[in-house]
Amino acid sequence: MARLLGEGKRNSNGARAELGRRYLEATSTAYGAHDESAEAGAAFAERVKNADALLHVQDVAEIDVLSGDAFAEHEGGFFAAAFWYVHFCERV
Repeated sequence: MARLLGEGKRNSNGARAELGRRYLEATSTAYGAHDESAEAGAAFAERVKNADALLHVQDVAEIDVLSGDAFAEHEGGFFAAAFWYVHFCERV
């Protein structure tokens, strides 16, 4: 995630908000039971906004949660998006 903004900005509140905004842009597709896709950005953003917690169940024996960046990027992006809503969107 740091590579999205560059090394120098990653610890600022503005950088967290920007990561959250970008995360929501990147997670805007939902997939159904038969692999059909649909635009779901607004619905997902609303869920992030109203979430009290993120439960991430990982039950794939072949994947180690510590072996790659995907889990950290997903969880970090989710919390950055929640930060963005609380600190930047609620003021409007």
